[in-house]
Amino acid sequence: MKTSTLSTIAGVISILAGILAFANPFGASLTVTLLAGWGFLIAGIIQLAGAFVAQGWQGKTWAILWGALATYLGVSLLFNPLEGILTLTLAAGLLFIASGV
Repeated sequence: MKTSTLSTIAGVISILAGILAFANPFGASLTVTLLAGWGFLIAGIIQLAGAFVAQGWQGKTWAILWGALATYLGVSLLFNPLEGILTLTLAAGLLFIASGV
């Protein structure tokens, strides 16, 4: 397939996803929260596994702490998606404020 064909397909899918998100914003928010939960869970598990190959006690400590935090966040978002919607919105807002300051 040509690059232009793939770009067109990606564009059409993006437009359809945007229309669906506008049609059902709650469903879109819930979907994003669940995707973020899975992302944090997978990243946390990988981080914890990486702690076994980290050099030095300080590297292992940080890898375990960040891995545990990401894993906890992922599990929390997956088991409490409604609270996760609010938490992610608050985190995004604080990030925008902090970057603006």
